[in-house]
Amino acid sequence: MACEACNVKVKDVNNNQINVLGKNGKIRYLSITSELAKEIKEKASFRDPYNVFKEILHELGLKKNDFQLTHLLRHTFSSHYVMNGGNILALQKILDHSTLNMTMRYAHLSPNHLQDMTSLNPIDF
Repeated sequence: MACEACNVKVKDVNNNQINVLGKNGKIRYLSITSELAKEIKEKASFRDPYNVFKEILHELGLKKNDFQLTHLLRHTFSSHYVMNGGNILALQKILDHSTLNMTMRYAHLSPNHLQDMTSLNPIDF
């Protein structure tokens, strides 16, 4: 299984955006911090990020197969994005999911995501 992040090249980073080629063959543009853009430009050509990630997991004693490695990053990002109040529709675009149902699999990781229904309910204002 291809790792989107592992295929990023220095030329894909411009103006605090990263161009990512998705599984569907379409390019999407994701905003990144200026610090991350700088780090990618400085280090991308020296080490394969996938192998670096693999080494870190090994040092931590976590055993994952190759498919789980890249998926672990997607799930971690997604769950924290939603828990921090991220919009599920925006997450769908970020993850390049074709259906909202696929993206909703990540939303359940936020323990309070359903509490917004009462705090944001327009009838209660």
